[in-house]
Amino acid sequence: MGPRVARDELSETDPQCGRSCYVPVASTVVPSVSIMSFTPYKKPAKPRTAIAVLDLLDRSDALGRLRVGVQQVTALHQDLARLLPDYLTPNVEAGSIKDGVLTLLTGHSALAARLRHLEPGLVDQLQQRGWPLHKLKIKVKPLPGAAPAPPPKPPLSSAALVSLRALSSALGSSPLQESLQRMIAHHEAGRAEKR
Repeated sequence: MGPRVARDELSETDPQCGRSCYVPVASTVVPSVSIMSFTPYKKPAKPRTAIAVLDLLDRSDALGRLRVGVQQVTALHQDLARLLPDYLTPNVEAGSIKDGVLTLLTGHSALAARLRHLEPGLVDQLQQRGWPLHKLKIKVKPLPGAAPAPPPKPPLSSAALVSLRALSSALGSSPLQESLQRMIAHHEAGRAEKR
């Protein structure tokens, strides 16, 4: 079925034969439409190939430097994991090496004290593995997931202090009586400060 011409045609005189004829206006040509589903043509896509992350990192200088930095940090973490005792490994993070000083971050001061005791041997072993450092700097920084400090304990009530005084006076002279008297004095001093 060919295109249909709409009724708003123009009447003109044909120059060849001199007769009057109808000339369709270009915008009035209506294509015939058949009821069929049609899928638009899509250019076939090139098959995608997987690119390794390491290859992507090598494509630019900035990403190449990032790759080198990530490899160094990973190697440092692996060396520290081999050299540190098992109980320290999950609680210590390596920071950066600046001017020959390696910064280690730990979750609390007890681990920091232990790391300070291990520092001379750890520095020697890291130097033997090729790390350019001569000193450790140990910082206490709560690591993610570390338990927060417990809330302060509430003070003893007046009734509890009266009961402890009665118990202390009922006891004879003993280390237990001395401990109870120190505890009573401590809690009474805390009450006096809050007033």
